[in-house]
Amino acid sequence: MDKKYRRISPDEINLKSFEFKASLNKKVWDKDKLRPEIREKLIDIAKAFVKSTDIQFIPVDIVIVGSLAGFNWSKYSDIDLHIITDFSALNENVDLVKNYFDAKKNSWNEQHKDLSIYGFDVELYVQDVKEENETNGMYSIKYNHWIKIPKMAHKELQDDIIKETAAAYINKILYYNEKFNELTTDRQFIVLDQKVNYLYDLIKNGRKESLAEGGEQSPGNIIFKILRRSGHFGMLKNLKTMLFDRINSLGETFKVSDEMLML
Repeated sequence: MDKKYRRISPDEINLKSFEFKASLNKKVWDKDKLRPEIREKLIDIAKAFVKSTDIQFIPVDIVIVGSLAGFNWSKYSDIDLHIITDFSALNENVDLVKNYFDAKKNSWNEQHKDLSIYGFDVELYVQDVKEENETNGMYSIKYNHWIKIPKMAHKELQDDIIKETAAAYINKILYYNEKFNELTTDRQFIVLDQKVNYLYDLIKNGRKESLAEGGEQSPGNIIFKILRRSGHFGMLKNLKTMLFDRINSLGETFKVSDEMLML
């Protein structure tokens, strides 16, 4: 590709959508109760997912977590629908159960990426009963009550750190994506692959650690959401896949289209 990317500055990162609101989202909530038609529909979705699995189980609970279960919602929010079950009751190899459910929910979410409730995408996840949620609010759809009531009080965003880090990550992703088409030797692709995987893990692990330490308003989580909303994290994932395929292909030269590069 001949196109050159313009580097972005931290000032171009907009954090307005991450500010706390004065109330819960009125499309989803009637005062402090989940709207009945939404509750009914989410139960149907959870049942359909359970039926689609090879492991038939009865959920311990079905809950909503994340920004729409609190005051930090925005137009970018998803309905984070968590189906909770006891992994150890299904198989003593808990990691095996988790890996199965992670793969299954990824496939489900991809197949149902147009599934939405009043404009909010439904993002499904299967959670072990022993796993903790770093969320401001948690609402049981199964029992129709709050498990964790969201709080209005919140920490001020660390604007400078978030903007500088997000801009740096975006510029690296754009640079790596551009560099991919300029490389010619196996060694060059391997080096780029190492750099891409390092950045991918840095973003993912940074989010996980940040959530555990500071919750939903923590820098690592906000940075991840910025990259996901802007499409740059998706670009990084695509690049990660393309590099694997290029490095592990034999025979004819590996071909890359504009669509694969998400341009």
